[in-house]
Amino acid sequence: MHQAKTSQSRRKRAALLLALAPFVVWLGPIKAAHAEETLEPMLALIEWEHPFPAEVSYFRVHFSDTRPQAPEAGTAIEVGTPGARGRYRWSFAVQPETSVWVSVQAIGPTGLESPLSEWRKYSWQAGSGALGLPGRPVLVQEASREPK
Repeated sequence: MHQAKTSQSRRKRAALLLALAPFVVWLGPIKAAHAEETLEPMLALIEWEHPFPAEVSYFRVHFSDTRPQAPEAGTAIEVGTPGARGRYRWSFAVQPETSVWVSVQAIGPTGLESPLSEWRKYSWQAGSGALGLPGRPVLVQEASREPK
């Protein structure tokens, strides 16, 4: 009798596992797709200086997916003069699992273009995305307003 109960419970477990098998297989690709969706672009910051800021009307940042062979290679974006007193900074996104080459060029008031700066490579790294907006602070009525 004990053997009959054991055999019956084994059959029930086997039937349950067979019934769940399609769901386990079905959930696998969903988890993999979800993992790919969570990859976020990396926020990269470039900083540069210019010795004569009064002679600069704006800067162009040049981008290339591969190491540029020609000085004018890549795609250019005008970024204005993001900074003050000859020190500038500008941020951009590097897409997941990619690299981008970046160079900066100064443009004068007459349209005269400087040579491009040295090209630098920025490679995506996990966990380097933007922080996003901070949440709203929670107001507590019992909180002391005295300085600490």
